[in-house]
Amino acid sequence: MRGREVEIKVWTYSEGDEFPNRRPSFFRRHWKAFLIAFVAIALAAAAWSSIAARSASQPSFTPDSPYVYDGADVLDSSVADTLTQLNEMLESQADGAQLYVVTIDSLPLGQTIEDYSIEQAQRIGAGESEKDNGVLYTFVKNTRQDRLEVGYGLEDRLTDSVCAKILDSAHGYYRDRDIKAGVKDLARDVANAIQPDIDGGTYFNDNAQDEEQPDLAATVIAWILFIGIIVLAIAMPNPRNSNYVSDSSSRTDHSHSSSSYRSSHSSHRSGGGHFGGGGASGGW
Repeated sequence: MRGREVEIKVWTYSEGDEFPNRRPSFFRRHWKAFLIAFVAIALAAAAWSSIAARSASQPSFTPDSPYVYDGADVLDSSVADTLTQLNEMLESQADGAQLYVVTIDSLPLGQTIEDYSIEQAQRIGAGESEKDNGVLYTFVKNTRQDRLEVGYGLEDRLTDSVCAKILDSAHGYYRDRDIKAGVKDLARDVANAIQPDIDGGTYFNDNAQDEEQPDLAATVIAWILFIGIIVLAIAMPNPRNSNYVSDSSSRTDHSHSSSSYRSSHSSHRSGGGHFGGGGASGGW
């Protein structure tokens, strides 16, 4: 029997060499396409999430709930009824002031609660445009934040410190997991601050001692500056040459120019709207 010849080939490989006649895997051949597809899907998901969050955070009101938007689903019809009753009282007793409540799950991406509240208060049109007497309460469920945004016309009654006290009072209810009662109590307190004794709410006011202290300090400083100016005027030598008078006149003209500049800018405040950040923010 004749033997068969068998040819045996031997290869030696170094690190990094590919095996002969072995095709790269499908993933290795198309990894760039996989990477591009993954990045595209991730970006699309992020964009969709942002759009969905912003859409969900845009308040819309109904005839049954004209002053409450419960996007976070933490309230009930009794809260809407309370807000309607309070707004009717404010309409007749407080020169048409208005209070709105907005609850949302989370803030739109990149927005603070202050920015969101101002934007929505202007969008809703809380209060009357001539009186700037609107208030918006914003409640953010997921981050446990809230804010009272106050129109210019109510900042003398709903000061930052009064708003902070009203929020602190409501937070006691929230910590006890009674959000409905907390929002009702907050609404009554806000209405009572606008028009005392309007609906049995707590009347929060600024501490009189806290208010008097800054006034006293300002008075003392003003007197010190006044006396200092008189002393300098007496001690200053009397000018007798025209050059000094010319310099003085120049300084006077410059002072008027600067004053006119400040006056022109203060009388042309840029931007519209009736909310400028008055109020307070908090968390629980």
